[in-house]
Amino acid sequence: STFGSLGDFLMLVFWSREKKTDTDHRQPGHRDTVARLLSGRNNVKVAHIIDAIYNHRSVQPSWRSPRVNERDSAFSLTIHPTSINFARPSMKAWAAQLCAVQAHRDIKTLTRNDPDHPEYAPAVLSLHDITWSDVMNYSPERTVATFRACTVFLYNFFEHVSVPHKDGKPVQCVRRPREMCIIASLTPIINGHNIRVNGYFSMAFGIHLFSGQAHTDLPFTTQLFGVPPGAWNLKDHLTRVIANERLSMRVESLWKDIDWVHFNDSMELLCIRTLAEEISVLSSHVKTVSERFRTAPMAIHRIPDDHRTSIQPLGCNSENELSTQGMKRAIDDFNGQIGYPEEAAEMLIEWVGGDGGSHESTERVKRVLAPTALSNRDTHQNKISTPEAWHVKSTAIQTISETHFGPTNGSDPSLLSKIFHLVGLKRPANLKKVDFYPMVHGFKLT
Repeated sequence: STFGSLGDFLMLVFWSREKKTDTDHRQPGHRDTVARLLSGRNNVKVAHIIDAIYNHRSVQPSWRSPRVNERDSAFSLTIHPTSINFARPSMKAWAAQLCAVQAHRDIKTLTRNDPDHPEYAPAVLSLHDITWSDVMNYSPERTVATFRACTVFLYNFFEHVSVPHKDGKPVQCVRRPREMCIIASLTPIINGHNIRVNGYFSMAFGIHLFSGQAHTDLPFTTQLFGVPPGAWNLKDHLTRVIANERLSMRVESLWKDIDWVHFNDSMELLCIRTLAEEISVLSSHVKTVSERFRTAPMAIHRIPDDHRTSIQPLGCNSENELSTQGMKRAIDDFNGQIGYPEEAAEMLIEWVGGDGGSHESTERVKRVLAPTALSNRDTHQNKISTPEAWHVKSTAIQTISETHFGPTNGSDPSLLSKIFHLVGLKRPANLKKVDFYPMVHGFKLT
C-alpha cells in the first residue's frame, strides 16, 4: 500500500537514470540487486518472469470482459502497448513493434549504398551496362551468406516460416530448399524499398522485364538469338514469298542442297563421342570431341556464349490446337500473354513452332484467313511455322521402335530387342510410347 500498486513498485525497482552523468538516487543494495537480475546472475532469469506473466491466468480478457476487444490488439503495429490494459495482448503488440523496427533496420542495411560490398556491384550498373557475364555470375550461396550476416533477424524469421514443421520440429525440403525460399521472399521487399537494387536475385529483375514487356523489344530479342538486324522484317519476308523463287523445289532439289560432307563428318564425330562416353579409356577425349561440335566448321550457327537466354514458360490453355479455330485462339492467347502489340504484326515476323499436327494447323489458319482484309495479326500472315526438331526426332524414334524392335524371343539377330539385351538395356514396356532420352541412348549404343 505504501507504493500505491504493484506496478508503481516495479517502476521504482527498475528505475534507471537516463544519462550516465545523472545522479543515481538508488541505494547500492538496490542497484546491485537489479543489476544481478538483469545480467542473469540469479537463478531466476528475466525470461522466467516474463514467461510467468505471459502465462498467468489474468493476462487475457475473457469473452465476458467489457475489454474483450483488446484481444484484437495483439501484434498490432499501430496501437501503443501502454494503451492496452491486459498484459498478454500488450506484450504481443510490444514484441511485434520491436520486431518491426528491427526488420526495417535490416532492410535499410540491404538497401544501403556500399560500393565495397560484393553484392552491391551489380546494383549500380545501368541496364545497358549489365552483361550476360554479370547475370551468369550470380551466386545464390553468396546472397544467402549476405542475408545471414547482415540481416540476422529477417534471415532467421524467414528461415523459420519457410520450413514446414512436423511435431514441432522443422522438416527440410529436398526439392524446395529453404535458402531459395528466403531469397525469393526477401528480394521483392528489398526492391520495394529501393528500385535500383536488382543484384540480389536475378529472377526479380526478370519479372520486372517481363511485366514491363521489355523482353519483347526487338533489338533485345535479336541480340539474344545472335541474328543480324532486319532478320524479323516482315516486308522482306513477304517480298521473298511473292517472288516464289522456290516454285520448282522438289525432294530431289532438297537432296542436292544437303551438305553431305558436313553430314558425314558430323556422324563420324558422333560415333567417336559415343565410344568416348562408353569406353573408360577414351573418356578423357569427351571434352575435346564436344568442343569440336561447338566450333567451326562443325557448328554452322551457334548462339554466342555471351548471348545465352532462358525459356519463359507461358500459361497453357484448353484449346484444341489441331483444329483451325482452336489453333487461332491458342496463338492469340499466347500473343496476349507475351504482350505482342497488334501494330507489331504489320512489321515483324512471329516465329512459332510445334509438332507436325500443330505446324499443319498453323499453316491451315493462314490459308483459311488469307483472302480477307483483316490485319496481319488477325489473319496470322506474319507467322512463320516450323516443326520443332524435338518433336520430329520423337516421332522418328517412335516409328523406329515400333517397326524394328521386334519380339523379345525373335530369331533375327538384327532386331533391336536382341541388341538391347546384349548391351544390358531394358526393353520398353510400351513401344508406341517410349521414353525419348533412354531410347536415344540405346540407339547410340546399337
